[in-house]
Amino acid sequence: MLNEPALVKALNSSEGSSFADGVLGCDFLLRHFCLIDCLDLRLYVRSERLSHEDQAGLEKILNQSGLHGAPLHRTSALVSTCKAAIDGNELVLSVDTGSAHTMFHSKAAERYQLRIFQTSKRMVGVGTVGNVMAYATCPKLFEVDGVEMPLRGLSLGVTYMSSWKIGAQGTPLENVDGTLGADLLAADHGLIDLAGSLLWFQQGKSSPGGVK
Repeated sequence: MLNEPALVKALNSSEGSSFADGVLGCDFLLRHFCLIDCLDLRLYVRSERLSHEDQAGLEKILNQSGLHGAPLHRTSALVSTCKAAIDGNELVLSVDTGSAHTMFHSKAAERYQLRIFQTSKRMVGVGTVGNVMAYATCPKLFEVDGVEMPLRGLSLGVTYMSSWKIGAQGTPLENVDGTLGADLLAADHGLIDLAGSLLWFQQGKSSPGGVK
């Protein structure tokens, strides 16, 4: 692949360390019809969009393997989001493989009166982004698209996310309540089909009362 446009900027964290030589952004992933395998850490890149028949065949195979396909919704910032719920409380989460942990904005935690626990961790981003305290919450049920996404013993995070423009008024992510991160995506065999606008994951029990 030649002549790929890129934004040049420093990638140092707020603690002064560089975590990568570059970042493949949503523009690249969408342009190349990418499929991201979050469990086996593989990125599949296509030269063109799958035909309607091939896309239907792929979805049939994934359904037969026990995965659930949750619709993804693209924001004006190209970030994909999904409908989720924590103990029956509705959320909108961005799907973010670059986030090591699934995190909720502290505003959502306050809105739903989630029980949170203090940790010794801080959330640190690129440049001046982040560097805020992280807390943990342990819900009984976490759902995506009305279907249980098993936590498999993982705690979920809570922090103030406005520094990432999540939940910040006047930004493309102002209605987003947090991030669905690499921890749950890997634990539940997540496959992100950017071209098909679907998030596939290994589902738990069906939840008829969940978010649709």
